[in-house]
Amino acid sequence: MTHATASILLTCEHGGNQIPKEYQVQFKNSDQVLNTHRGLDIGVLEIAKLMQKQLQAPFIYSTTSRLVADLNRTLNNPTLFSEFMQPLAKTTLKKVLAKYYLPHWAKVRKNIRTLLHTENRVVHVAVHSMTAQLNGQKRKMHLALLYNPAFKNEVGFSSSWIKELRKEFPDYIIARNKPYRGDGDGLTCEMRKENKPDNYIGLEIELNQGMLLTMTAKQKAKLATGLARSLDRAVKRYPWKNQ
Repeated sequence: MTHATASILLTCEHGGNQIPKEYQVQFKNSDQVLNTHRGLDIGVLEIAKLMQKQLQAPFIYSTTSRLVADLNRTLNNPTLFSEFMQPLAKTTLKKVLAKYYLPHWAKVRKNIRTLLHTENRVVHVAVHSMTAQLNGQKRKMHLALLYNPAFKNEVGFSSSWIKELRKEFPDYIIARNKPYRGDGDGLTCEMRKENKPDNYIGLEIELNQGMLLTMTAKQKAKLATGLARSLDRAVKRYPWKNQ
């Protein structure tokens, strides 16, 4: 057993709803969609930036709408491109990937390699937000951690972080692998395949958009500070084990 610490990497795949000029014709009269959870993870980029400031960790993010190309889907996922982009020629879609998708994944890979070289362990937290209601079902949780239950370190570290989160936010409802599974298709799932489970932990944190939309700037700063502080404590206190 070792009690060595780990480096933190933050990413934000759905930080904005910008549409590149060359593809704006595809999104004519679609402002209503772009401003919903389909267009971006509402409110999350501000929180992620504040967390990065607290942690001084590497941070990779995108402000291009997920409706152009979803950075949290693998290349073979049928939902990689939205219905707005799918009518385009395959050669055009390849150009979209080359300019707006592949660079993000390349930066994530490069940072993981660099951090593993210096610290030997990486906790990668992909910061996302979830709509407060979907298909008539209200989501009561304030936040959730998504992880792969097949990996001991991910299960253990998630439990440690949740313990620290409850110290910061005793009144919050904190869920595990809800409303989505942490082992589903996406960036962290793919990075798990490319790195050893002893060295890489890939988590997604989902923040409730209903909560974020009602917060003042002061409350958002308090939320981000609590998230960063609890994550830092969890990394330092977790008894790292080999899988």
